[in-house]
Amino acid sequence: MIRSFSVFLFIALAFSGFSQDPFKRGMYKSLDEIRYNSPSSPLEYPVLESTKRFGEAFDRKESTYYRLSIKNKKSREIGPIIGFSDGNTLYLATTEVSAGEGSMFSPADRLNDSIYVFEHYYYEFGFELLGNLMSGGSQIFLPSASKVQSFYVINLNGTINKLTVEYMTKLLSKNDELAYEFEKERSKEGLLLLYLMKLLDDGEN
Repeated sequence: MIRSFSVFLFIALAFSGFSQDPFKRGMYKSLDEIRYNSPSSPLEYPVLESTKRFGEAFDRKESTYYRLSIKNKKSREIGPIIGFSDGNTLYLATTEVSAGEGSMFSPADRLNDSIYVFEHYYYEFGFELLGNLMSGGSQIFLPSASKVQSFYVINLNGTINKLTVEYMTKLLSKNDELAYEFEKERSKEGLLLLYLMKLLDDGEN
C-alpha cells in the first residue's frame, strides 16, 4: 500500500512540473489539430458528466467521464472528433468518435510536448460459468462483457496505445537499464505510469 501511494505521489508531482498552455476551446478532429492547438469546430454545447462503474460486485469502482450534449443530427453535421477542450481541460477518446451524447471522453494529463496520458474504459469480452448441467456433468458457459478501465498513452506524432505490460516492454527496449529494472518487478501492472515517467525523464519520446 505504501509503495502504491508513493508511485502515485511521484506521478502527481511529475505532472505538476510541466507547464501547460491551455488548449483552445473547441472540438478537435485529429491529433494534428491537438498538436497545433487548432480546433476546427467551435464548442457551443454543454459538457455533461457521467459515472461509469467497473470491477466485480465485491470490488466495485467508479470513474467520471464527460460527454457533449449534442443531438444526433447536429453530431452528424460536425463529423467524428477525437476530443474537445473547454478552454482549461483537454478531453480525449481513444479514437475518432461521434460528437454526440453517446460518446465518452476523459481528461488528459500532459507529460511533455507530445506525450499525454488519460484513463478510458473498454469492454472486455469472455465467457462466464453459469453452472453444471448435472452433478459431475458438463459445465455451461455464457458469453459475457465487462467494463474495464485502463490508461492510454497518446503521442501527438500519430499514435494512441493502451498502456499495458507488453506495450511498456516494447517502449523500454530502447533503454537497457530500465528494461532490466522493469523485468525484475513483480507487480508490473501497477507501475506502468511510473516507468513511463522514468523513460521520458531519460529523454525518450
